[in-house]
Amino acid sequence: MQILFQELLTVNRLLVSKIRIDDSLVCIYRIDTYKKYQKLFLEHCQKYPPSHLDPKSKELVHYYQSDSGRVDIHKDKYLLSLFNLPELNDLFIKLGKDFYTHQPIKTNTVSDAWLNLCFQGGSQFFHPHLNAKVSGTWFLNYPKQSAPLGFKSKNNIIHIEPNEGDLLLWDSKLEHGYSINQANNRLSLSFNLS
Repeated sequence: MQILFQELLTVNRLLVSKIRIDDSLVCIYRIDTYKKYQKLFLEHCQKYPPSHLDPKSKELVHYYQSDSGRVDIHKDKYLLSLFNLPELNDLFIKLGKDFYTHQPIKTNTVSDAWLNLCFQGGSQFFHPHLNAKVSGTWFLNYPKQSAPLGFKSKNNIIHIEPNEGDLLLWDSKLEHGYSINQANNRLSLSFNLS
């Protein structure tokens, strides 16, 4: 897994596009080695019960892990250490620093991370992450007819249709979510940078 981090030393080649939403920015990065992690996290979701069922959408489940080994939705930052994946922590911080060059927000630590598994009919209500500076979602499994991620602007909702393997970073104050998902096993790894 350390090869991934070595391959990513040049972050600029990963940046696919930048989308301006009001006074904020969304950056899309292409991570070609996502398949290694897709299998690992899908197997985890099939093997273990979710730690949190979304109260507004029973088809959306979240997987968190605390340092005590018990499920706790408020202490999810240990997901990356649970799987012994320090290279992902390094990648997210490196991308956060790149994001900082495009948007004046300084980050230096992954404050929390979690898995989202959405089935057909699921949705995610629009919300900001007020406990962080930069938020991100890595689309590890994105079947056809998966719901795109939407961001609220002052006048409307801007939908971003990612490709499987894309990682989006945005200013945490941006409200984001998605409406009815039409596919099964839409899997993403989300995280916050502080």
